[in-house]
Amino acid sequence: MNIIHVLLRLELGVPPSVRELAEVLGGTLNRGEYLELWKCGVNDIEHFIVTDEQILLDILSKNKIKETRLKVEQNMQMQ
Repeated sequence: MNIIHVLLRLELGVPPSVRELAEVLGGTLNRGEYLELWKCGVNDIEHFIVTDEQILLDILSKNKIKETRLKVEQNMQMQ
């Protein structure tokens, strides 16, 4: 595990399994939101993309969902 991954996890206070999602979304989500997604099994980009809209709405505001989806799209285009 590299130091950047450790620092990101420490900064956001998220478990290792959420690292990939946190690398893309960064501070867009807070610790509580990352943990709620994690509890629902949303711990990476692939799971985030296919997660039912209602599950996301139970955790995030509509604006935050739009913002996170934009970041995910930008990340996918960069790869």
